[in-house]
Amino acid sequence: MRIVFNQPGETRRLVEEQNEKLREELIKLSNATNDRLDQLAKTVDQHQNQIFEIINSLKCIVARLSNLTLLNCKIYSFHQTFANWTSANEICNKNCLNLATIRDLNEAQLVAAEAQRIKKGYAWWVSAKNLGRGSEKDFLWRDGTKLELDSPMWVENGDKTQDCVRIHNWTNGKLQGYPCNSDQPFICELPSECY
Repeated sequence: MRIVFNQPGETRRLVEEQNEKLREELIKLSNATNDRLDQLAKTVDQHQNQIFEIINSLKCIVARLSNLTLLNCKIYSFHQTFANWTSANEICNKNCLNLATIRDLNEAQLVAAEAQRIKKGYAWWVSAKNLGRGSEKDFLWRDGTKLELDSPMWVENGDKTQDCVRIHNWTNGKLQGYPCNSDQPFICELPSECY
């Protein structure tokens, strides 16, 4: 039996051909894998969006089961239990609600009048909070809308040195800064996506 050895140049050419074929197969496999992963990612995104829609619908259903009051085309829940601002915010969220955002003095007066009817002589937490640093005050509502320091919604000398905001039911709906760790009743509202 005779063994034939390829010439060194011939062996190199055969190895390069095999390597090129392997490279082409790997590229095809990689492209097919990437296409399939793209399809799977799109499917996951579609299902994730559907899941988020279902969750939001369920949250709105749960929120509507709370004791709600309709005022000024918005739905509120007045909690007579006392809690600090952070706990009040958490309680609202657990009930699929948000701490109330008051848009203008008219809404503030309506909300304060209802609060007065429910529990006389108290101030109630709302969502505005100082997010500034140091002496810089930057009060924002939960939705990111700024509560200007010169807004007519503030009680005169409304102690804007404090970081959390409450609404007075004895001052016709005016706002006041107050220490966040103080216990107050609070007002939640139905999230805007539930309307």
